[in-house]
Amino acid sequence: MELIAVLSDITRLKLQQSELELAARDRELMFSLSEVGIASVRDGRIQRANDALAQLAGWPASDLAGLTLSMLYADPADYARRWPHQERELRLHGRWSGELQLRRRDGALLWVQLGLRLVQQGDPAAGFIASFVNVDARHRAELAVALQAERTRAILDSVLVGIVTVGGNGIEWMNRSARRMFGGDLADFLNQPISTVATPEPTHPFRRTHYLEELAEGRAETFECRVKARDGREFWVVGNAVATSRESTGRQLTYALLDIERRRRAEARMSEAQASLQRIIEAAPMAITLREARTLKVLQATRWRRAMPA
Repeated sequence: MELIAVLSDITRLKLQQSELELAARDRELMFSLSEVGIASVRDGRIQRANDALAQLAGWPASDLAGLTLSMLYADPADYARRWPHQERELRLHGRWSGELQLRRRDGALLWVQLGLRLVQQGDPAAGFIASFVNVDARHRAELAVALQAERTRAILDSVLVGIVTVGGNGIEWMNRSARRMFGGDLADFLNQPISTVATPEPTHPFRRTHYLEELAEGRAETFECRVKARDGREFWVVGNAVATSRESTGRQLTYALLDIERRRRAEARMSEAQASLQRIIEAAPMAITLREARTLKVLQATRWRRAMPA
């Protein structure tokens, strides 16, 4: 009787098996201990979810398994609107990411960043991994800032002073008074230089482009100039330009403009009236003096008065 023993070196196989087991344990740890909510999804249903997603969604992890992914969307209409695009991106590119609202078990809505990635590239039937990152605090902070900006703009819209914000690409915003001054809507001036409404003088304040680069932040430059509206009207304004800077938009100039056309006309009429009075006084055949009320100092005298002996 003969025995034939066949020996095979399986050291390499054992090493590969150990590496696979180690990789599997690592994946399990990443899945279980991750702060990011993770779910394995196939055929539209959650196959498995980690504790982070359970905490985020307010469901026990065991109860999440078997739920349709649509249950985590804000409502059925939101899912019906979003999923066709998400599915198309998965088929074409193997991934999708974006922000949406997640509905918790208690009905509360949270903003999350959702990422979808196919398990096997080019094979949607094999399912995908969905990751959920809570961005609700950031989203609410951004919303609060946006609401505050809207309130500020509503206040600025109610004032009689024209407010114009100018950035590197031109006019970015105008309040109602400025739109009325310039004779148009914001769309008519958006991204146009403010010199669009300047009169032809080369030294016009609206042509001083160095303000945007050189004016110190918080410092104001005051000026008085004429403005030419879109309808051809020309009028005088007094205003100032203040430099500010924001991370999202870079340096900006904010112009505050007050229409002083009526004041300028009143000053012109006063000058004309004074000149007319001067001519009348000079032509009058009598001694007339104009004195300062408090000190009785002679401010003006006709030639008849000047010719009289003191």
